[in-house]
Amino acid sequence: MALGIYISLIAVDIRLHLSAAVVVLAITFVGITLPSTPGAVGTIQLSFALALAPFGVSSTAAVSASIFWHVIGYCFVVCVGLYYFFRLGYTMQDIRDSAKVDSLEHAE
Repeated sequence: MALGIYISLIAVDIRLHLSAAVVVLAITFVGITLPSTPGAVGTIQLSFALALAPFGVSSTAAVSASIFWHVIGYCFVVCVGLYYFFRLGYTMQDIRDSAKVDSLEHAE
């Protein structure tokens, strides 16, 4: 995870030591353990900005790196999930049918 943050920092031209990425990771993990928005949108961005401020990184650059890290992580999880969803032979109709059964069971 720290390496992913480090790569995100490099992607937006923030040149810091790998230890800065570890600090960002620690602050981000603390931030997302607090009550937050769905998907921790905003919380991760604030965590990056707060963690990188002592290193002299502007909040704009920190938010840019956080968006890069957040999107890449989110896309990876969604793509792997979709791969296995279709690989296991599920369809959207299966989801609809399951939702109907669940709603009928709760109605009783």
